[in-house]
Order: sequence, then structure tokens, then C-alpha cells
Amino acid sequence: MTWAWQLTHGKDEALPGVTPYGNEDALIRDVVKAVEEGKARSGHSPRVLVIGALGRCGRGAVDLCVKAGLSGIIVSDKRSITRLLTQYLTAL
Repeated sequence: MTWAWQLTHGKDEALPGVTPYGNEDALIRDVVKAVEEGKARSGHSPRVLVIGALGRCGRGAVDLCVKAGLSGIIVSDKRSITRLLTQYLTAL
């Protein structure tokens, strides 16, 4: 939602507070609406990175993105970060 807000309002205007949603469908509708507004302004979908994607919160974030119709979600977890760091440090 921040991505779309910054595209439509500029980076100097803060995203207003978000209140709890009554249900999942209401949240998904708001996310879809924000993504569509951002896509109309930018001409492309947002790129999404979920750190901790295998944890409880991360799985929920990925699930929300999928339900909102986003694709190409970049997922990261402790194992993948450890593997990448090991490869990087070994290459030094």
C-alpha cells in the first residue's frame, strides 16, 4: 500500500494510519485497489520481498500477496540467507 501511496501522493506525504479490517476480504479489496492505482500511475506491478517467508507472519504476507493477484513474489528465509552468506563469504 505504501508503494501505491507514494506513487499517487509523493514521498513527502505520509501514508495515513491503517485501522484494523473487519475481515480478510476487506483487506484484500484495499490492497487490490491500491495496487491497481499504483499500476495505473507507474505502468507496472510492485516487486514484493518477504523476509522470513516460512514463518507465521511471512506465510501470511505471501498469502495476502497471492490473494491480491501479485506475482513474482521474492521469498526469503533463514536457510536461504544463510546459504547466500556462506557462498559470499567462501568467495572472498
